[in-house]
Order: sequence, then structure tokens, then C-alpha cells
Amino acid sequence: MRTDVAFVLQSMGFVVDRDFKAVQDTPTNVNVIWKSQTTMPTVAAIDAAALTAVANIATAAAQAQKAAATTSIDNGQLITGAQFERLVRALALVVLDEINLIRANFAAPMTPRTAAQLVNAVKAKIALTAE
Repeated sequence: MRTDVAFVLQSMGFVVDRDFKAVQDTPTNVNVIWKSQTTMPTVAAIDAAALTAVANIATAAAQAQKAAATTSIDNGQLITGAQFERLVRALALVVLDEINLIRANFAAPMTPRTAAQLVNAVKAKIALTAE
């Protein structure tokens, strides 16, 4: 069976040592000893659950990055790398929202700017700035 079967079964709500035991017999194979009174999921069900489990890990990682960025802001810490990029993007979108609010309340209301227009304007400014 797949080598991550224990992780996948846990993501499906089963508990190691109570519902199953996973024993790796070769580097590419894990045997599952089923202990639960419920029926063991099929290989197809485990494979399908693996996709969900991986997606959940990616979602959790993205949420952790967002939380780390906001915590850094709250603590006044230096923000670098991916957190900095997320901060700059969020800041630009906040400014865009404010500009669109002003544009909407102008004497002769104007159409809102889109994020794509903002990105193009930033690229144009970068191209115009000196090295």
C-alpha cells in the first residue's frame, strides 16, 4: 500500500493503534493491519482521501503564512521573504480600495480600478524609475 497510508487514514478520522497499525516492509510499501470494527477503506478511497489531505496541508500552510505575516505586523517585527511580498500585495490592494472609494464618491463618479490595472500601473512606474 502507499507509503503515506498512515497519514491518509488519520486524515480520514482513523486512529493509529486503535483502528489500524501500519508497518513499512519495504521502502515503497506499507502493510496495514486493520483493528477497527468498521470496514477498512478501499485502496481507491484511500487514494481519493490522499488528494484531499494534500490540499488540506497546502491550505493550512497558506493560513500559517498569513497568520505569521499578521503577527509580524502586530509585533513590529521585520517582515521578509514571502511575508513581505504578501504584505506589499495586501497594502497595494488596500490603497486600491481606498482610491476606488474616493472615485465612487467624486462629484462625477468614475469607474473603479481593477487589480490588473493596479499591477500594470506599478509595472509602468518600475520601468520609468532610474536604476
